[in-house]
Amino acid sequence: MWAAVEIARLRLEAAWVEDETLKRQEALIREEEKSRAAEAARVAARNEAERERKAKKKLKLRAKKDEERERLRKEEESRAQLQELERAKKEAEERARKEAADRARKEAEERARKEAEERARKEAEERARKEAEERARKEAEDRARKEEAERMRREREDRARKEEAAAAA
Repeated sequence: MWAAVEIARLRLEAAWVEDETLKRQEALIREEEKSRAAEAARVAARNEAERERKAKKKLKLRAKKDEERERLRKEEESRAQLQELERAKKEAEERARKEAADRARKEAEERARKEAEERARKEAEERARKEAEERARKEAEDRARKEEAERMRREREDRARKEEAAAAA
């Protein structure tokens, strides 16, 4: 009688331990899902902020170009009025201005090219870093799952041995 009660108690205890383990696993899964959802929300917010920043920058650049166009138009009108009186002087000034503008344009293009290369390099490094972090995180999760599965397998084997020993006794 006592052995039957003890076996029943051990079975209940094993069922309780297994139930607690399942509850812990479910809690871990829920936590992982929450973490993934939060990360997705952060990525979406970051992407939206980046899109807004680019759109704002584009608008600013467009306004600057419009202002530059207007300024150049006004300069051209002024130059046309003075051209009849100071043709020779104006031609020399015009050549000098065009050369300076060309140098400035070339310098600006070179700066823009270098900045674009630097941005591309930084973005590539950031992507590589994020991919490495993601791989490391996934590997850690896989290891944790395997360790948990191995631990649970050992617990089941230990319980089975104890039950066999108890049954044999």
